[in-house]
Amino acid sequence: MQYVFERKQTFIVRVVMNRSNVIKSLRPDIPQLVNNGDTSDIELFQNEVLRPILKFQNEVLVHLFVCQLKKREVDFTKMNLTGRKEYVTNIVQKDLGFRNVLIGIVLGLMTAEEVSQYFTHESEYRRRITKMMIDRLADQLV
Repeated sequence: MQYVFERKQTFIVRVVMNRSNVIKSLRPDIPQLVNNGDTSDIELFQNEVLRPILKFQNEVLVHLFVCQLKKREVDFTKMNLTGRKEYVTNIVQKDLGFRNVLIGIVLGLMTAEEVSQYFTHESEYRRRITKMMIDRLADQLV
């Protein structure tokens, strides 16, 4: 994709933006994640791709969960701490449609190369994404 910006017919600036660079530039840095050389490819992908995307999409993920609570007419405030954690776990793990939407939000911010990598170990990455989403939602909403 190419963007051309013109100013007073005398000055033209051309900026070539490719999707991969734009997507990667959106992701926050997570400095405490260090590759010490012993890290597996799956764990490296989790730390370099999945965690930053989940951090970037956090507000959207929480909002979707709250909307899901309203849709189901669930009064989350009346649940005790354990009940809330269990509810978060159950809704993300057992509502396949909702879980697929959440995973789609993560996949949508991957580059083409990262999507290819994702599909090489899809079940493992889905499991890890689901676990990280449950942890994030439970930590923030409980």
